[in-house]
Amino acid sequence: MCLMELLEFSKQSDINHSDVICTVFNIPMTLGSFRTLNSQRWLNDEIINLYFGVAIRDLKCTDITLFSTFFFTKLVGLQNRGFDYDAVSKWTKTENIFEKRCVLILWEYM
Repeated sequence: MCLMELLEFSKQSDINHSDVICTVFNIPMTLGSFRTLNSQRWLNDEIINLYFGVAIRDLKCTDITLFSTFFFTKLVGLQNRGFDYDAVSKWTKTENIFEKRCVLILWEYM
């Protein structure tokens, strides 16, 4: 199904918008996520993370590290109201971010 078909399909009211239709970069993409691409809607975290993940992959940027919107939320401990390094310490276990040319941290402003 192409993106335009997904957008039209997601407008239907008789479907379950929490149904996962695919998983990209370990992020489950739901019809509800794609529905935020319709005009005059705020994009959700999954769509933002998907866009930047695909852009970096397609550019073949090996010297850039991208952290999803969920990283910042965990790092600053928005649920606990404090810095929580333990919550994100495993996120950099496989790579040295200090060797990268650029580190991007996405966050959602609420």
